[in-house]
Amino acid sequence: MPPLGRPQLLSLSVIFVVLLLTIVASTAEFFYVYEEQFRVEGIHYTEQAEVIQASGIRGWHIFFIDPDKVARRLEELPYVRSAHVTVGFPPRVLIRVEERQPVLRWERKGTLFWVDAEGTVMPARGEGPPLLVVDPEGMATQTGPDGEIRFDPYVLDALKQVHAILPEVSTIYYDTRGGLRFILSDAQGDIQVNLGSLIGLEERLHRLPQVLREMRARGEHFGLIDLSRPDEVVVFKNPP
Repeated sequence: MPPLGRPQLLSLSVIFVVLLLTIVASTAEFFYVYEEQFRVEGIHYTEQAEVIQASGIRGWHIFFIDPDKVARRLEELPYVRSAHVTVGFPPRVLIRVEERQPVLRWERKGTLFWVDAEGTVMPARGEGPPLLVVDPEGMATQTGPDGEIRFDPYVLDALKQVHAILPEVSTIYYDTRGGLRFILSDAQGDIQVNLGSLIGLEERLHRLPQVLREMRARGEHFGLIDLSRPDEVVVFKNPP
């Protein structure tokens, strides 16, 4: 066998060095990501430990991490609307999260949830937004294509209308008996307001400020204002 020439020796040396570097890169602890290499931004309701756990890459080699796949996993967390993952060197993982913002609390069949502006339902965690919807029968429930519980967009739109006109209302009831109703606090006592069906709600709701102005101008107090009828407002000094 003829001796190897200089070019062949150089090629073998390069191959050997590449193989050696590959072995070192794939086995050295330096190339693996652990908890201290994670940085998570944008979280308020989600714990950092939850994000790291859900990423599924703790202890992984950085060369085998797919940032887009990790982001999709993180977006399955209940409060995460979107996620962006960046992997850098020296080994580090930057996770930027946009969380869902709850706009109301939903007491559905005795269990409390949060709901965002798109009707996405989340487990309640902490104090939450001031508006509470009490729905003992779960009437505002919709089922999404994957079987997940969602908040009825028509009910959500109705609640936005109520909040726009009467931002001081903090608790709204929704049931089959009376539709939407709530309690207004007045200097002379509480006033129960029945809105009824969601159909034609906006027109009926806009009558309420005028009724309240007239009531206060006359120095009267109504215990019940019924706006559920399409063409008239019914008031009672004492609720029946």
